[in-house]
Amino acid sequence: ALRNDGIGLVCKKFNPVDSHPSCPHTEIYPAGTGAAPDLDFDSDGRADLVQWTNGTWKLDLSGYGTAEDGFGGWDIELSHAPIDAKWVAPYVEDLNADSFCDFIVYDKEHSTWYVKYMTSEILMNQGLNGQPWIWDQVISYDQTTNYYEPDGDLIESENTWTDTRELDPNLSQYSRPYVLDVGGDEIPDLTVACSDGYWRVDTDIDGHQVYGGLGDYDFKIKYLTDAQLAQAPGWAYPTAAFPFIPANGNYKSLYMYVKVPDGLPEAGQVIVMPTSNPSIDMLDGSPVDFGGNDSVLLPGRFDAGDDEHGVPAIKDQFGGWFYTTVASDYSALLQVPPGDIYGGTECHPIVADFDGDGFSDQAVMCPDEWRIMYSDLGIFPNDRSQVDQVRYVGLEYDTTALSLPGRGYAGGITYEYAQQLIEAFQYLYPGVPPPIPIDAIYVATH
Repeated sequence: ALRNDGIGLVCKKFNPVDSHPSCPHTEIYPAGTGAAPDLDFDSDGRADLVQWTNGTWKLDLSGYGTAEDGFGGWDIELSHAPIDAKWVAPYVEDLNADSFCDFIVYDKEHSTWYVKYMTSEILMNQGLNGQPWIWDQVISYDQTTNYYEPDGDLIESENTWTDTRELDPNLSQYSRPYVLDVGGDEIPDLTVACSDGYWRVDTDIDGHQVYGGLGDYDFKIKYLTDAQLAQAPGWAYPTAAFPFIPANGNYKSLYMYVKVPDGLPEAGQVIVMPTSNPSIDMLDGSPVDFGGNDSVLLPGRFDAGDDEHGVPAIKDQFGGWFYTTVASDYSALLQVPPGDIYGGTECHPIVADFDGDGFSDQAVMCPDEWRIMYSDLGIFPNDRSQVDQVRYVGLEYDTTALSLPGRGYAGGITYEYAQQLIEAFQYLYPGVPPPIPIDAIYVATH
């Protein structure tokens, strides 16, 4: 309105201090200029603490607070009408690549993504000032998905993926959402790893339409072989993903991680495949046993010797965190110090850069506190425990509701135990399709 009246405003990109207070967020932080690090809501280069339930988001921002690292209390709490669906999952990522992570929820039942973009106005007001939450985007998928060649020729047409529960659980459709840059344009894409063995990707790389172009899956990647699917249903194979970040910055790709579930001949084996060529296993048949499905698969940049590709890691049910490195030729597991402090299934694990040094930190969201092991022991010394050097943040979560640290994770109980729970449900409720209790099992059974 001011500009229509002939009044000019000085709005400088990425410089809110020297910009007029009336400048909109999109003028100072234009979309498509670079995605924020994982879980970074305040654009300071460090991950923030996030707690999600269906209808509520809580943020402890690293750029706020009196402690050295800024953590210690919820800085922003946002509420909205819960999404009316059987299965919903959160995923914090910078979908419009404006250097601020956004609020994203995936409704598995209806194949619909809900997006609320973080803005500097929300940060300055420490919320929405009591205003009702309005989703900025609701991205729904039609009943049919068409896949095309680059020249426009139709390759395949199929029913759009939607999670289902069937009387025969082996036929149930189950997916795990990921918001990641698959196309290499530094703008995250909407993807789901589906139990039919395909990873479906919706990208806006063609034309870089940041606020458009989403709503149809563009291609799919086969990450499970027919032989693997013959041994166990696709939902039994835990998945994860991590980007390839070359030192020269000339090329960026993404790696898909798949772990063979317990009870199978190659149980505990992790396969790491580039999305550009899923027939390649970057671990080349590593002999390391990464445990059963109760050991959660969590890749990250833990090792300076292999910081470009990332390495596989696991958190086990006894509170230990382990990873393997290129220095060990991916043939041995190393335990993250100080030991078994990461809790059991009640402590939800997450990998992110909380100290801002460019490497991944190990963190868990437990019922009574967060526990973070910073990768740089010289950072925030006064906030760490003098006993074990762990950062303890006294933030609680409600164990009676599904609460997650901004994203889900694959695993939590053994595949064998999941089968037992399914069989018990079938006995108690014959004729009712059983649930798939395979991920984040603690909150699913309490």
